[in-house]
Amino acid sequence: TTIAGSDIILDMDPRALSFYRTLCQDAVLDDPRPPAEEPDVEGAAASDILENQLSLFEQEVSRTLRNLEVVHSRTSTIGGFEVQLSALAPPGGRSKCAIFCEEPLIRSVYLNTPSQRTAWQSWKYKVVANHGFQVFPLTVDKWKTLATTEDRSTYLREVLAGEGWQ
Repeated sequence: TTIAGSDIILDMDPRALSFYRTLCQDAVLDDPRPPAEEPDVEGAAASDILENQLSLFEQEVSRTLRNLEVVHSRTSTIGGFEVQLSALAPPGGRSKCAIFCEEPLIRSVYLNTPSQRTAWQSWKYKVVANHGFQVFPLTVDKWKTLATTEDRSTYLREVLAGEGWQ
């Protein structure tokens, strides 16, 4: 009922209702993680709670952004999509960017071939880009080849200096 109101759903033709249920009802399309919750524990640092919401790959990228002195947000919402890492003033004079850590084991990022993103992932990138963010996808396979903190910093600096996703 989030895509259409319950009154609209009740008035649907049976074929349209079947189509709606097939595509829209209870479908985990993107990220299986639950939304970030407010901490229940008194005195718990917000950064600790957010750190637990990020995957290990996202945590490493966040640490590298911090090493590069890039002020960034963890787990923000842009255009209705949850974006784990975004920066409003990244290096290179850009206005704002969204960094997506593509991990096929966590999200539905690719089709059967690792070079072709799903339509959902491409649409997500388009929506975020239409909200004025430059989109930078990072692949976990490339990240794993970077052995040292300096290698990761250099790579991330080069990525953020580039054009981003087109």
